[in-house]
Amino acid sequence: MKYPIVTERADLFDVSIVITMAVVLDPMPSLEDAKEAFYKACSCHEILNSRVVIEQSGEAFYVDNDEPSNNISKTDLTVYELINDNERKRFRI
Repeated sequence: MKYPIVTERADLFDVSIVITMAVVLDPMPSLEDAKEAFYKACSCHEILNSRVVIEQSGEAFYVDNDEPSNNISKTDLTVYELINDNERKRFRI
């Protein structure tokens, strides 16, 4: 699907919002099971499953992703270290 962006246009080139979460799962599932559940949840949520496209005319749209752009990983970093690492990632249009 293609959803026109009208009201949020002023924010298109601002730093993107990056949501960093640290979770502890008990009992700990396999990383593959956790990834499968995560990607399934992201694919069901339209804003987590879309990207911004700007056409030659200047019109901007949210477009559904064919491939997931969110990620999940196992780490020993603290939540503060995760935030620090992720806040430096650039927004990709």
